[in-house]
Amino acid sequence: MIMTEQDFKDKIDQAYKEANEVKEPSSEYQIQRGRSHTISSYAEDLFALYIAEMLENSELNFWVDLAFRVKLDSWKKAKAFNPDLGIIHKGELTHYFDIKMNLGFQRNLTQYLVNKNQFVEKIRGQNGYYLNNKKEECQIQFSPEIVYQLVILFGWNVSRKQMAQNLKLAGELPFVEAYVLFQVPQGMKHPEVSVEEFARLHQKSKDLFPA
Repeated sequence: MIMTEQDFKDKIDQAYKEANEVKEPSSEYQIQRGRSHTISSYAEDLFALYIAEMLENSELNFWVDLAFRVKLDSWKKAKAFNPDLGIIHKGELTHYFDIKMNLGFQRNLTQYLVNKNQFVEKIRGQNGYYLNNKKEECQIQFSPEIVYQLVILFGWNVSRKQMAQNLKLAGELPFVEAYVLFQVPQGMKHPEVSVEEFARLHQKSKDLFPA
């Protein structure tokens, strides 16, 4: 059965609940966790499955946390970047997703998004390579249409004003897209699925494929 947006959120919520559990419990010894397990890797895998089911294209290759390398004439050496999810279609990297659980890593995204926009502008239409699971070098082209898609799952740990500023800037940059998938409605306490943000994510992700 295809994962719905609510299914996606429910799975993330469940992962949060289980994050502070010891993976190898013992009835004989008192083993407990202080800090919770990180769930970002699980969220990346789950997002990859969600997007794959949404796009419904068996010709696509979905790579989670794979290093891609590109060398431009103006650079002294190749630069590597690791999309949380990269999609390859017929030898071309068409999608560059980063998935953030929240904005704990950086609340004000101004310089972060500007840097990503500049980087994507430079690699569009360029050639690069990556190493597959067999450590074989695979040549690839970066789509002339590729953009940086920042997927923020929860926006609750930053003020509404700051989040609005971040999203406004993302909307003004030509090679950046940003989405907040689970938002707390005005007057409510708990995040809910944002139908509008998922719809934007779907449309842009589909539009990035060549006609």
